[in-house]
Amino acid sequence: MERYRIIDCHCDTLCELIKQGKELQEGDVCVSLPKMKANTSYLQFFALFVHDNEETPFRRANDLMAVYKRQLQLFQSDLVPVLNSRDAETVISGKKTGAMLTLENGRSLEGNIQNLYYFYEHGARAMGLTWNGANELCDGIGIPNGRGLTDFGREVVSAMNQLGMLVDVSHISEKGFWDVLEESSQPVMATHSNSRSVCRHKRNLTDKQIHALALQGGVIGLNLFPEFLSDGKTAGWEDCAHHIRHIISVGGEDCIGLGSDFDGFPEPMPVGINGAEDYGFLFDKLKENGLSAQQIEKITYKNVLNLIKTILK
Repeated sequence: MERYRIIDCHCDTLCELIKQGKELQEGDVCVSLPKMKANTSYLQFFALFVHDNEETPFRRANDLMAVYKRQLQLFQSDLVPVLNSRDAETVISGKKTGAMLTLENGRSLEGNIQNLYYFYEHGARAMGLTWNGANELCDGIGIPNGRGLTDFGREVVSAMNQLGMLVDVSHISEKGFWDVLEESSQPVMATHSNSRSVCRHKRNLTDKQIHALALQGGVIGLNLFPEFLSDGKTAGWEDCAHHIRHIISVGGEDCIGLGSDFDGFPEPMPVGINGAEDYGFLFDKLKENGLSAQQIEKITYKNVLNLIKTILK
């Protein structure tokens, strides 16, 4: 099995670690240190996920951030914190393992722009504006006829552009998606979303959305949750290939990356893919299926690295 350079734009591993009371080296998780090290180099975005029903979202995000910082302290010889494009290039080119802190669900800001600056100062370099419900910024895809960006949401997007943070539109309402593309002066990401033409789940993006996001220089991270890959009960590498080929046909080969959602969805996993250690299996299969070495290099890390170099200060 070949080894690859990987940038994965979304996992919920911190939630699992806090639930298990374990660390990255030993936890029964999809993204552990040994599993990441099974690749040539590996940069993982670690999300501070706050549920829509969380009563103290700022506190919850801080609890998860404490877990993240503990991993950096415990494994400082193995895990490189990524705060800028130079750090990202060091990880990928230096055959290292890296971590970037992200926010999932703008509820963690509790309607206060100062909290965005607080999380940035503590290392957060991307934020998913919503989860599936409504918050102070906008509505998620789970709200029927969901509204777009609020005034506060527009303020947050503008501030993220100025700070050099990746704006993440996974989970957002369709109106919110278009508002973000209009508001943002920088390309945006859908860190963990797939094609709705291939799989009809509402969390996936329409061809119109894919085309528009790609046109602005954005990237879509392939989500490995079987419900987002296939309309059937199971999914495997063939479904990944179908999504990748369709997204490339709509947006070009520069708009597709990885956003596994590892540790954020229940079993069954995609056939043959149990965690970060199995990217080699996936891309060996995709290569056999006809994806070129250049396309695979773009998907595994280059497209996201280029976006990081564009946006992160």
